[in-house]
Amino acid sequence: MPGYDEEFHLTLGKFHQKYGNFDRASFLELFSCPFLIFDLKGEMKPPKSLQTYAETTQSSVATATGKNVNDVSLGTYVAPIQKSLRNSVKDTIFVGRKPWSDIVIPHVSISKMHAFFKKNQNGAYIICDTSSRKGTQVRGKKVTPKAYVELHSKDIIVFADAITSRFLDTGDFFDYMDLYARMKSGSPGAAS
Repeated sequence: MPGYDEEFHLTLGKFHQKYGNFDRASFLELFSCPFLIFDLKGEMKPPKSLQTYAETTQSSVATATGKNVNDVSLGTYVAPIQKSLRNSVKDTIFVGRKPWSDIVIPHVSISKMHAFFKKNQNGAYIICDTSSRKGTQVRGKKVTPKAYVELHSKDIIVFADAITSRFLDTGDFFDYMDLYARMKSGSPGAAS
């Protein structure tokens, strides 16, 4: 499975450029993990390696569109829910604002170690809020800190009332990426 240690996350467009030429079977073979997709809007505080780029891009987009810089989306991001090499905790996939998180969400409302994913004994993915400052919601209900919630493909997860994301299994993510490609090409009804 590809590693993401050199990148904190990819925009949907860059992910599609990199992996969009795979057929469904090859994609499912390459990725055995679900995905988290989310939009990043204002108040971003990326890790230092991304900070200048993100602030410049966000400011440029705000100036060009006449919007408030905090209302500018920097795009839809894709995060495979997989273990990185950025920390040594096995079988736990951390979500947080710090660069050692497996899934980095660089937003001021996100706690340093906000939540984590792991598989339960049945092989289903679960999420646990780590008593984060602003909490986590799944399917519109607040997750009790340190309690586990089993996830299903297409579930909506909200981190800190600020970042809305969607949990997708590999097949559903492939379909989402295929729809993205068809919409981008101007033929949403075209077969893949």
